Amino acid sequence: MLITLGSPLGLGSVVYPRLRPQPPFWPREVGRWVNVAHRDDFIAVEPRLAPMFQSTDGRLVEDHELVSKHDHHGIAGYLERPETGLAVTEALAPEADATNSPT
Repeated sequence: MLITLGSPLGLGSVVYPRLRPQPPFWPREVGRWVNVAHRDDFIAVEPRLAPMFQSTDGRLVEDHELVSKHDHHGIAGYLERPETGLAVTEALAPEADATNSPT
């Protein structure tokens, strides 16, 4: 899983056009991509990455656009959000097969 928080990847004039290869694509190694961004975060100018990064099999970035009054200019505001905690918990959880297998 790839989790991006307040990512500048959607910054059209500075970051996005400089990504290689062009057009940018969903990283092959990533099974799931969760993006959490605040609409007022000047680093995450474009908080929705799904339209910009397509997977070869139709998966979309799971965008969570925050509109709360949390501190959207620092990482702490993102880390205390439930959207982030849920994604991290799911990423760190053992696979369902592993928990059901005999020891």
